[in-house]
Amino acid sequence: LVETKVPAGYEKAADIEFSVNAKGEVTIISGGEVNNNTIEMIDEKAPVKVEVQFNKVDEANQGLAGAVVELRDETGAVIQTVTTDGNIIVFKDLEANKQYTLVETSAPKGYEKAESITFSVKEDGTVVTDTSNLNGNVITMVDEKTPEVKPVTGSVQFNKVDEAGKLLTGATIVLKDANGVIVQSPIQTQGQTITFTDLKPGKYTIEETIAPNGYEIAKTISFVINEKGEVENCKEFANGVITMVDKLKPNKPVTPNKPKPEQPHKTTVKFTKTDMNGTEVIGAHIQIIDNNGKVVNEWVSNKGAHEFVLGNGIYIMHEVAAPNGYEIATDITFKVENNQIYVMNNGKWVLAKDNTINMIDKRIENNTSGNNNGGQGHYGTSGVVDTGDTTNGGFFALLAFGALAVVLGLSRRKNIAK
Repeated sequence: LVETKVPAGYEKAADIEFSVNAKGEVTIISGGEVNNNTIEMIDEKAPVKVEVQFNKVDEANQGLAGAVVELRDETGAVIQTVTTDGNIIVFKDLEANKQYTLVETSAPKGYEKAESITFSVKEDGTVVTDTSNLNGNVITMVDEKTPEVKPVTGSVQFNKVDEAGKLLTGATIVLKDANGVIVQSPIQTQGQTITFTDLKPGKYTIEETIAPNGYEIAKTISFVINEKGEVENCKEFANGVITMVDKLKPNKPVTPNKPKPEQPHKTTVKFTKTDMNGTEVIGAHIQIIDNNGKVVNEWVSNKGAHEFVLGNGIYIMHEVAAPNGYEIATDITFKVENNQIYVMNNGKWVLAKDNTINMIDKRIENNTSGNNNGGQGHYGTSGVVDTGDTTNGGFFALLAFGALAVVLGLSRRKNIAK
């Protein structure tokens, strides 16, 4: 038996398969029932289909997007999953008078998941729920914002004192984290307790960069703020305060200033070598001899002036060998005195201009005896110009030194004789 048309409000019955024996007795193979050899096909009333409206909002009753919500039947099976978009959602084809549950499985960012809502819908569409989540006939689920969790921070008080425990003024203090980064701007103590606040968990150091006048810089102090915001691992911490002690600088004996030894005065002297016409003479072997007979500098003349530094004293410019075709010039006696150069000329010291001494070589004129001392040493009033003087300044100087030695020798003999 097959039902091909169902009365309004009923569901189609299941097909009935049966058999009839020779006596006319009916036997049901599947579906239906037999009552007094009568086959009964029962149509059950069709369930009433209803729908329900659902809204996901925030605490200000504004539509909220991004929540994932599941609709589950009374066995816990998921019938439908939706993601809210800020508008009302309609769940259709629900059976009247059956129990359903709305479960939020994922809340939008920054919100907490709401509690589940269990409900049923009467045949007339009235929603029944044991919660107060009804706005008219719309089931409303409210998400609360996730409470802001403030990180745990700590604080510590700090005192800068002297050895007697007195608070000090004028010390500069710097607070750094474990990476050496300055956490708070340098603070100058004012004789009061300093409070460091808003310290995140971690290691810190307190450094004194400038000590008060008359005090030594104290050692750096380290401490730790733990996860509870408490101070630990600090031996200088007691009674809620970290104390840094500055010691007085030791009194140093006053040492009188020793006079600095006078530095020998140095002067730059220039030496040139020319012929009688002022032309540079190249190849002359020249020495500078000090008052003790020591050669302090020597060179072979070339183009340009030869210059070097000499201390105060009397010197001789001596030509060891003249270039081929020139006579060896007479020695030039000169003295260096506090940035000035003086040349012995006719028994007098004459200032050399520009601190330059020029020695002139004369050419050999038909002299078969070879080089001699016919050449004359000169200083120039312009530093390089021959004065025309032929007086042997070196000779007079050497004569003066010799006479002095004789006098000193005679005096010594007389003393010995006595």
